[in-house]
Amino acid sequence: MDNVDQIRTRLEGRKSQLTELLSRVERHARRRFDKSLEEQAIQRENEEVFTHIDDSLNLELAQIEEAILRLDRGIYGKCENCGEAIAPKRLEALPHTHLCINCAS
Repeated sequence: MDNVDQIRTRLEGRKSQLTELLSRVERHARRRFDKSLEEQAIQRENEEVFTHIDDSLNLELAQIEEAILRLDRGIYGKCENCGEAIAPKRLEALPHTHLCINCAS
């Protein structure tokens, strides 16, 4: 794989973005409203949304960290299921993927 530095830069950049997004989500989730019933209902809805966003961001962050580890181990771009090379276009679209298109479907 001849573009390892570019891949690492892209993954590290996305990791930074996700870390910042998680920080903002956590700040918003901690925000408290007055205790009126209407505001309590809004806060409960917001908490559900923030929890879902937080879960999604943490999942992608973990996948990116795993991809960086695969780069370090020299196995990035190989399908973890079948061992075949993952198509470059798939890696371009999902640089943190660990499965080829056949194994992912």
